[in-house]
Amino acid sequence: MLAERIVAVVTPAAWLAAMLLVQRYRRSTQGFAERAVFRSRLPASAQGVEYYVFMALFVALFLGLFKGAFALHQAIRHGLRPGDLAMVLIILSSCIGALVPAMLVANMVSWLVPSLRRANQAASAGLPTTTFRRANLGLAAIGAVILPLCAAQALLAAFEPWAR
Repeated sequence: MLAERIVAVVTPAAWLAAMLLVQRYRRSTQGFAERAVFRSRLPASAQGVEYYVFMALFVALFLGLFKGAFALHQAIRHGLRPGDLAMVLIILSSCIGALVPAMLVANMVSWLVPSLRRANQAASAGLPTTTFRRANLGLAAIGAVILPLCAAQALLAAFEPWAR
C-alpha cells in the first residue's frame, strides 16, 4: 500500500534529520572537546553507577511509553492487533522517547547523591562548559527536537491510517 510505503520512508528520514541536527548542535558547542576530557577524568566507579542508574530509568521509561502507546493503539483501533509497521513505530518511538528523560533524571540523581556530585565536580574542574546546568540545557534542547517526533510517531502508529 502506498501510504504504508510513504510512512516507511518518511520515518527513517525524519530520524536521520533529527540525528543530524543533534550531531550538528553538539559539534558546534564549545563543550564538545571538554566533554571528552571530563569523561576521561571521571572515576570508573562513578561512570558505572551513572550508567546503571541511566539504564534502569531507560528500561522503566521505555516499558511505560511502550505500554501507553500500545494501549492508545488498542483504544483507537478497537482492540485490533497493531500491524508490523505500527509495532515498529511504537517500539521506535518508545525507545527513542525514553532516552532524553532518562538522561535528565540520571543527571539529577548524579547531582543529588553527594559522592557522585563531588566526583562530577572534580572531573569538571577547569572545564567551564561541562557544568550540570549546561549538560541539562543541552539535553533539554535535544529533547525539544526528539520528543515531538516521538509523540507524532506514536500517534501515527496508534491511528495506523494505512490499514483502513
